[in-house]
Amino acid sequence: MKKKHLFVLLLYFCFTSCYHEEKRGFNSLHHEHIRHIDLSLATPQPAISLIDSIHLISIKLDTTNIISRIDKVIFYKNKLLVVDKNYKSIQVLDLSGSFLCKIGGLGEGPGQYTTIDGVNIDEQNNRVIIFSAAKQKFIFFSLDGFFVEEKNMPVFVENFLLLPNNKIAIYTDFNPAKESKNYDLMILNKDYTIIEEFAPFRREEALGNGDSGNITGNKIGFLYSPTLSDTIYQYVKNSIYPKYQLKFKNKVVPQKYRKNIELFQQYFIKNINNLAFLRKSFWELDSSFLLLPYLDGKLTFAIYDNHSKLVYKETELIAMHPIFEVVSSFSPFIGVKDDKTFISLIDNRKVLKLKNDTSFMQRIKKTPYYDQISQMQDDNTFILAFITLK
Repeated sequence: MKKKHLFVLLLYFCFTSCYHEEKRGFNSLHHEHIRHIDLSLATPQPAISLIDSIHLISIKLDTTNIISRIDKVIFYKNKLLVVDKNYKSIQVLDLSGSFLCKIGGLGEGPGQYTTIDGVNIDEQNNRVIIFSAAKQKFIFFSLDGFFVEEKNMPVFVENFLLLPNNKIAIYTDFNPAKESKNYDLMILNKDYTIIEEFAPFRREEALGNGDSGNITGNKIGFLYSPTLSDTIYQYVKNSIYPKYQLKFKNKVVPQKYRKNIELFQQYFIKNINNLAFLRKSFWELDSSFLLLPYLDGKLTFAIYDNHSKLVYKETELIAMHPIFEVVSSFSPFIGVKDDKTFISLIDNRKVLKLKNDTSFMQRIKKTPYYDQISQMQDDNTFILAFITLK
């Protein structure tokens, strides 16, 4: 049975996956176009802020619809699908934050799930798709929560993405049917059979733990990265190439340490305060790249501006706007509304702590968000921030 790992700093030292030799689809000709993001550089706050507007939505729930932790928010047709993997629930809210319905429920029967390991929207058919690893099935629901059908998928899907051509891309760390020939990425056709398989990294190219990666869509295909990697790859037209790479003091891990996981571990332990790695969550907007890097051994968040080639780290974003002070460090980017707007989670624990900070309360009082934030009182109050960039 597949083991589930928590995303904590100790995961740095739990490198259990080996890397495959290059199979198909990796295109090294695109290396010259890679965008380097140096997270050691200080970016002065520009005269004109990155932020165009911020809109907050307080989530309203009754005692029968408790949220434990928001993992993902999907914006679709003026509705919000709030995914909570801890309580194993998917709730549909309107744009006022009010509860509308739940998608499916816990159980072993048809249309029920025991785990939620991926959620997406089938826009062509107006359906919600859930992957449950425990059942090894894709489960389909209508937007108002009614069960439609199930499809078997005998691989462990970490995340998946529907492509415009009725195909589906999945990230997996283990395929029981092919233990000797495993792949990170698979492309399925419209009847959910595997038609392409990729292990896109040569050993000297690969870096990170292949145990739990992420894929997010963009205008030309999708972005992919394994967890704790310094590189994000672009998939387009059966080709995969590096698009973004994290640096620290203009350095990346030397190639000789990328060839062997044991060598990498040795290098990592000695250089932990001089490395930058990507955590699972990242999103690409029209002109910005949102990312959660581990920097100096700590989790942080940043926004890379594709036009100016500048990266704005957490401290710089906080200086730019006090809302970033209460954004969740683990969930600052939990969804995308459109090409310029991302959805973030206001951390109630941060708010309760900062209420005793006179300086913070003075800063937030000068914004239109004071009433909503000051009224947060307990662990089951959530606010979503819709942050639109210029």
